[in-house]
Amino acid sequence: MARKANIGFLSTYPPYECSVAEFTKELVHALDGADAFNTSVIAVSDPAMHVHGAKILHHIDREDRDAYILAAHRLNKSDLDLIVIEHDYRIYGGAQGRHILDFMDHLEIPSVVTLHTVPHEPDRIRKQIIQQMALKSGRIVTMSNNSKAILKSSYSVPSRKIAVIQHGVAANSAEDRDALKKRFGFEGRAVLVSHGFLDPGNGLEYSIEAVAKLLHQNHDLVYLILGHAHSDPAGESYRRKLTNLVSLLDLENSVQFIDSHLTSEEIGMYIKMSDICLTTDLSQDHAVSGTLAQAIGCGRAVISTPYPYAEEMLADGRGMLADFEDAASIARCVNHLIQNPDEKAFMEERALALGESMLWDKIALQYSKLFGTVLSSQKAYLKAI
Repeated sequence: MARKANIGFLSTYPPYECSVAEFTKELVHALDGADAFNTSVIAVSDPAMHVHGAKILHHIDREDRDAYILAAHRLNKSDLDLIVIEHDYRIYGGAQGRHILDFMDHLEIPSVVTLHTVPHEPDRIRKQIIQQMALKSGRIVTMSNNSKAILKSSYSVPSRKIAVIQHGVAANSAEDRDALKKRFGFEGRAVLVSHGFLDPGNGLEYSIEAVAKLLHQNHDLVYLILGHAHSDPAGESYRRKLTNLVSLLDLENSVQFIDSHLTSEEIGMYIKMSDICLTTDLSQDHAVSGTLAQAIGCGRAVISTPYPYAEEMLADGRGMLADFEDAASIARCVNHLIQNPDEKAFMEERALALGESMLWDKIALQYSKLFGTVLSSQKAYLKAI
């Protein structure tokens, strides 16, 4: 019986708090459930926040350039067969996260890179980083066809190097919307939900302002903001900004912050309870949004700002797009769906049809096939030389 390949994930990882860490945790868990590989994690973090646990094989201090080189040399001597690099510019050290290239320059093990951010109009350094990662890796994974097109046009990455695999989603809560509303005390009210770590780039202030406009139209609704602020000063400052705005607009009875660390199952329950999910990100560079993906997975109508991932996911009647930084536009979209329940029900049906293909076990199978392809190509190459 052939041994299972050993796959190492270079990423942030819980309890470190960021969307990439959560993604990696869910993917590793799904791969473990499939029992096709042995998985471990090379955790990137600040020195004071080292992650510990059975999955952690090695640590890299984010801003220590030498640590990336040392880690690559150590992994070359390990029994790992493949390194999966979860990439977002913000999680690695150096200018625009450039230290990741020091790691890849010294890595001798085959690698796969998953991109969480793909700037449409990159600056020189960001462009160079993705181009070098594409050159050095066996495959680049992106989570939408829109991002694949950007990689080809703006970064000159060849199609053969790009794999498109959707963001995974957790299975739905078994309870229906009305039962959940009754349990949480929202019976008879329209429920809006946003979730994710509170970050200045989320644009939640525009959704809060939209709620104020909707209340003037006599809608009985509640807006639930799930997630807590990053522990850095910017995250805490943003949370204060949002709570002050709620107070200023006298929305304490209509906007609630659910700021505990929720499990994916609890998040799914809140989303399942919702009538509409809002994602109002300010950046046009997001290659993926776990927030939006989970809403689609739960079969919920989504109103989003028009970043490329949202444009693709909400096509074919799965949601509506509101303008960036525009509370009035968000309010118009919400009002339209509240006033047109049949249209909203159609959106939910279309969303759920896509969401069923995005369950983590199905996504893990696609990654497993990709890893097998990269490993087979490496073996063929070694045999040829």
